[in-house]
Amino acid sequence: MTNYNERKLETPAQKGRKIEINFGGGSISCDGGILLLNQIDKKLGLTQKISCHLKEYRDPTKVQHSFLQVLRQRVYGIALGYEDLNDYSNLRQDRAFQTSVSKDTVLASSSTLCRFENKAKRSDAVMIHQEMIEQFITSFKSPPKELILDFDATDDLIHGEQVGTIRLKLLKIGVVITRNTRRIRFSLSEHYPLKDLFFSLFEKLQAT
Repeated sequence: MTNYNERKLETPAQKGRKIEINFGGGSISCDGGILLLNQIDKKLGLTQKISCHLKEYRDPTKVQHSFLQVLRQRVYGIALGYEDLNDYSNLRQDRAFQTSVSKDTVLASSSTLCRFENKAKRSDAVMIHQEMIEQFITSFKSPPKELILDFDATDDLIHGEQVGTIRLKLLKIGVVITRNTRRIRFSLSEHYPLKDLFFSLFEKLQAT
């Protein structure tokens, strides 16, 4: 396997200075907003409640990743645009993902996630839908006068319009991650244009 940390590229000089490109920048993630996603999930309790209903089928002496951690890894990954399981061969090393599922070490592999999904039964799908319906019902302070249920899944409003979505505005943020025994620091880009919105949402989620 090629070690890209030891390789570098060069482009034509600019104002007498060489421009070098390498992959030795340390722990950097393009998914800095995953912690905001994690805070929303914790407020709703969605993955926590779903994981409690999943039946353990693994040998307890060989378990390295809890169902909750595996579920969050997969759900957060899909929310961030990583539908393909092959993506997790690299994402399992991403410190932003590790922090969001409360781990300091490598996350579940693509094959582990694949087994996790393939073990799901129809009853699991029904349970997840029931939980999401309960989440929807409890989101109202009082019963609405009317509800319109649209089951047409062919209308994809996001397709071709990703620029204005929450995924790109609040989740796909460049971040440098430093980790020691006392704290994990996420340093988001100082030029991020939605800093005020990000901070206000995060503070609201923590306050409630």
